[in-house]
Amino acid sequence: SVARTIWRDPAKVVGKIDDLLAKGFAADRIAAAITKDPAAYGALRGSNRLMDRLLASGRERKAAAQAVPEAAMRLRSLGSAYASLLDAERQAIIEERRRMAVAIPSLSGAAEDALLRLVNEAKSSGRTLSPSATSLDANIRREFAAVSTALDERFGRNAILRQEQGLINRVPPIQHRAFEAMQERLKVLQQAVRMDSSDKIIAERRHRTVSRGHDH
Repeated sequence: SVARTIWRDPAKVVGKIDDLLAKGFAADRIAAAITKDPAAYGALRGSNRLMDRLLASGRERKAAAQAVPEAAMRLRSLGSAYASLLDAERQAIIEERRRMAVAIPSLSGAAEDALLRLVNEAKSSGRTLSPSATSLDANIRREFAAVSTALDERFGRNAILRQEQGLINRVPPIQHRAFEAMQERLKVLQQAVRMDSSDKIIAERRHRTVSRGHDH
């Protein structure tokens, strides 16, 4: 590597540069400092004594000096990649916190009863939702839709519906048991919301087709 050409202990120098990047120092700034005084980061290879210039140690020092601009250039590109990586990591943490902060609305007693009925119907019919899911009271359907939207925001669209792996990790440990107990119900709730939404789309299309027929 370039570092090996410049410094006697390249691993130590690379470790020092990594530490500086991790502390938030700009790669450009470190690269400029290395260009100005590479020896400040570690002992350089070879010797710059006048009597050694024509010897192997002198040639080694000359090669070290010539390699410094390339090391600085590599560090600059590494720094931008490192910054991008850090930024992506930061964004992921922000997004995770945002999701964790999404509150799931609680259901009214009537909506809870309706959901329990749907869960029992789904169990007895082999996990398929009965058509009664779409004939629910309008207020209950609205409550279901609000919970479903919050679930999508919290866990990702359809994550509950697909029973994605690792959902439990997106819930605080103190809520793990409650979430596990609720997961099946939440899945049925989302199925009911999706079914209701599909029925509305179909009804809307039919209405348009009929309207077009009347227009002609």
